[in-house]
Amino acid sequence: MTKVCFIFLALLIATVAMADNQLKLKAMNEAEAPRVTKELANDVAIPSDSKSILSLTDPTPEFKYRSYDWLLGVKVQNFQPSGELQGYNTAPYRLENVSAFYLPSLEFGLRFKASSQWHWGSLSHVGYSSQQSLVSFTDKTQDPQARLTTILSDVGLMLDYEPLPESWGFQTSFGIGVINYSQAGSSAYTKVSRDSTFEFFSVGAHIDASQKWQVLLSYVNRNLLKSEPSGIFLPTDSAELGTRFIW
Repeated sequence: MTKVCFIFLALLIATVAMADNQLKLKAMNEAEAPRVTKELANDVAIPSDSKSILSLTDPTPEFKYRSYDWLLGVKVQNFQPSGELQGYNTAPYRLENVSAFYLPSLEFGLRFKASSQWHWGSLSHVGYSSQQSLVSFTDKTQDPQARLTTILSDVGLMLDYEPLPESWGFQTSFGIGVINYSQAGSSAYTKVSRDSTFEFFSVGAHIDASQKWQVLLSYVNRNLLKSEPSGIFLPTDSAELGTRFIW
């Protein structure tokens, strides 16, 4: 029994000695290992041409220096219908009986920059107005609710010259359009509509109130290309005053 105790004690001492040697070796290895230095974010060099880094850009220059602009404007012109309308079972009605009025129109267009002083593009207009008219039937009675509706639309090309960019300039345009006179009232016999096509030419000037806002004054000449058998006409010469927004 005593002999067994001595053997057990010797094994225990040897085990403790081996564990102590292993701890010393581990400590020495850690002491001799190369140190890892920590770099702050401010010390890290970022390549200037790196494509893996997210960057934010301002899109404003792209719109400011693009080669085209959208145009939206409102115009008004003096207008006097002329010609004759006649519905079923109604007496001929002279359009000159309707007093002259101001015809408002909406302008929409696109222009391109050819140089610092020249622009070219396309414009379209739609004008609408409605006035009371006096229609007589063949039995001498009248339709008190009769109204004459005028619709004027056109599309064409434009050329703009600005001696002083974003200050003032001249503009000319030409194209084709359609004039429509429609009459309606309380009776189905009053209803009648006529239209005709025309060509136009305009010349005018504008003042730039700001980079995105213009005030315009133009002279417009229109000539019919064909006329309905009843004969409808439109003013040959008109003056237009309007404003235009650019974006």
